[in-house]
Amino acid sequence: MFIISNGLILLFYTVITVTTGVLCYTVNCDSGPSSLFPSHVSKKVMSIPISPCYQGTYHSIVIFGDSWTANGRGPLKETSYEPGDYEGRMTNGPTWIEYLATFMGADLYDYAYSGATANNTLLPRSVPDIKQQIDEFYTKKPNLNNEDTLYIIWTGVNDVHDIYNKTSNQAEQHSLLNAIIDSISLEVNALQPTEQLIIMGLAPIQQLPLFSPPPGYTNALLDLIKTFNDKLQALSQNVNHQATRFIDTHIFFEKYLHSKEEYELIDTAHACVNDFEQCTASQFSYLWWDDWHPTTIAHQLIAADVFHILHNETSILK
Repeated sequence: MFIISNGLILLFYTVITVTTGVLCYTVNCDSGPSSLFPSHVSKKVMSIPISPCYQGTYHSIVIFGDSWTANGRGPLKETSYEPGDYEGRMTNGPTWIEYLATFMGADLYDYAYSGATANNTLLPRSVPDIKQQIDEFYTKKPNLNNEDTLYIIWTGVNDVHDIYNKTSNQAEQHSLLNAIIDSISLEVNALQPTEQLIIMGLAPIQQLPLFSPPPGYTNALLDLIKTFNDKLQALSQNVNHQATRFIDTHIFFEKYLHSKEEYELIDTAHACVNDFEQCTASQFSYLWWDDWHPTTIAHQLIAADVFHILHNETSILK
């Protein structure tokens, strides 16, 4: 359920640590989910009909990903975080998947790690990649019913960034990107064929403050983003699952960027933490928290968009 603390929406869960070390956020059904929202939350989020616990299509959500999804497990070095980061997350509040689980009245099994890529062999990072996250899930798999469990993979921010910075040779860039897609394909197909799966597309990361001021990037980055999303979408149509779909988050962010007033955002270009005085007063009106990450308000909007896609469908069949 939601509670409000110092003007910030917080998620109220019974938190247990399972044997894999994964924080499982189990919804607290004693009093049912609350519909209270502070005034700074978008009306688009306020209008969401929050499901009573375990009354929606999905009772559990299992997710693999990076810092845009991580819920504070496996924290990085203290120097990796900004002042104001929320409990090990690289934003100023809960991440989108925590909001989505609450909207849906579902338990959350979050295996994502901040800093992750799809494959550490191809793009070396010091945290578990998507393959290792899935391996961790299967090592001591929770007792879940696949018929009401939703699996989600969201990776790409670090992958495309690292490919773009690794080489300026576009042939080499695309060769590496293809290898990353092949790696994701192997991991997706390793999941049991009865599992319902969402593959999340890459946001328009050229709009990150990281690449400001414009043009802080070349057309090669735009090409990598488009190619990555095109290949993920094609992958979603050719996997051995009964129910797999691609969700285009690029479209979400284009809405937030170009219709900011509609989403009650005052700044969609700058990192909140880079403008401390303004950020302190208006942190819930920024799209970007730091150079790499959305604010918790943006995470709410992402969750709302995904919720509406799922809420209007009884399944996610192709």
